[in-house]
Amino acid sequence: MYRSCFTLLCIFLFSHFTTNAQLTQRIVLKEVSVDTVFPQQIKLTWEYLGIDTIITIYRCKSNCNEDGAPWPTTDTAMVRMDQNNLIWHDTLANINDNNYYAVGWGQSSRSAPQNNMVLKAKYSDDCENAVSLSWTAWVKYVNNDTDFNWAYPHDNERDTIDYYIFYREKGDGDFILIDSIKEVYTTIIYPPDIIPREIKFADDKLYEFVIQAISRSDGNSVFSNIDSSSIKNEYIPVQTSISCVNVVDDQYLDQYLEIKVEIDNFPNPFDKLYLFRSFDIQPFTLIDSIDYDATTNLYYFKDEDANPKSRLYHYGVLPYTECYSNDTSNFVTNIWLWGDRVAGEKYRDYIAFYRKGIYNEVYKLVSLVYGNERVIIDTVFTDTYYYIDVLGFAEGSTMVYRIISETGCVSNTITIHHEPILRFPTAFNPGDLSFENTTFHPLFQFLPDENNYLFVIYNRWGQELFRTDQLPNCDNYKECRWDGTFQGKECPQGIYAFQLSYTFNDGAGRYSKSGSFMLVR
Repeated sequence: MYRSCFTLLCIFLFSHFTTNAQLTQRIVLKEVSVDTVFPQQIKLTWEYLGIDTIITIYRCKSNCNEDGAPWPTTDTAMVRMDQNNLIWHDTLANINDNNYYAVGWGQSSRSAPQNNMVLKAKYSDDCENAVSLSWTAWVKYVNNDTDFNWAYPHDNERDTIDYYIFYREKGDGDFILIDSIKEVYTTIIYPPDIIPREIKFADDKLYEFVIQAISRSDGNSVFSNIDSSSIKNEYIPVQTSISCVNVVDDQYLDQYLEIKVEIDNFPNPFDKLYLFRSFDIQPFTLIDSIDYDATTNLYYFKDEDANPKSRLYHYGVLPYTECYSNDTSNFVTNIWLWGDRVAGEKYRDYIAFYRKGIYNEVYKLVSLVYGNERVIIDTVFTDTYYYIDVLGFAEGSTMVYRIISETGCVSNTITIHHEPILRFPTAFNPGDLSFENTTFHPLFQFLPDENNYLFVIYNRWGQELFRTDQLPNCDNYKECRWDGTFQGKECPQGIYAFQLSYTFNDGAGRYSKSGSFMLVR
């Protein structure tokens, strides 16, 4: 009987011991962290209470809310552990990918899962001299050793986490705490929440960042991978200046205004260069834009709607980026030239020109004769009218003027018409030693029009001796001036008659004259 009781007691004690061992055997995954000593490895640490010494490690990358197949064992699944060796490194995992881990002795005794944090640093897209950081939240559960339910993972209580952001210049010393996000609690398990943060810096350097997460429930902490980024500095101003507003013409016919713009601190980039225009007291309006060109610091706008003969046009340019607008350039006008004949005087002109935005520059007033420039005045810009005695410059019935600055900026052109000044000699001698007196022709100060010109010589009986429709400044004088011969023979000394008709000022005026003169032998 005693033997039977002793046997029953032994069975009871053994059964009780075995039950307690099964109840107290547990495993808790404490951290899944990028190792700060071996930064290319993911480190797992855990604690357990049990009699097994071989731990199975599971890794999952997708569909981790499903039990079973998506949680395969790792390539080094069977890890022999004891109480003094509770750390394992995953040398095959990519630390820039999100991985979930669980540890245990089998499907029925796995710990609650955890993931490694993945940090990504890049240029901020909002142009605030900042780095945009984003990282996956650390998935950690409260009381994950006893309460985690693998059948319904979304029902488990998530831990509250504090995140700390550290930085340093790449490869330079220890990390420095720069910011923190406290008491983050997320409810979505798979995939982990993405936590954004923007860090502002004043200079353009390459920085490294790392995130530390600390559990509010038990104080355990993990680290993310280290990622780097430089600052995209959007605050470098683009300095622009308008150097010329030129009139571009063809055969003295004003065509359009060309605005020349220089980028003073090339090659600082921008998106577009905008051109604004105003005149009189009108507000500035946008009229054109040019895209950034990395090959040049010179830009040319064309304003074909302007009438440069009528007024001053004010221009300014503004470089623009997607983040901000730079300061506008200087404001410059075209060179506006005007003038006319002095009232009551046939052969004197007054000229005036005006410009704003560029001062103390030397300007030349030039006359244009057959496309060639003849400098009349060379002076610093003033608002003064210039009075020109055109008799010393005219070679035709019109005077064509233009202003050219010392930097090559060109004004509009103006044309002032004058009546020809006509004189006739009373006699001429073909054998005279003076060349000018050897032919007979009208003397002009301002030439008439080339068309509709006619000069005819008659003898006393009305016989026509010479006729020409060429002005007296032609290349071959025998074709435009009478040399005192007829059909190759010298005409006798005596009185002869002439008849002259022409138009001037492009046909606006008409003139005719007849008279007599003496041929001397």
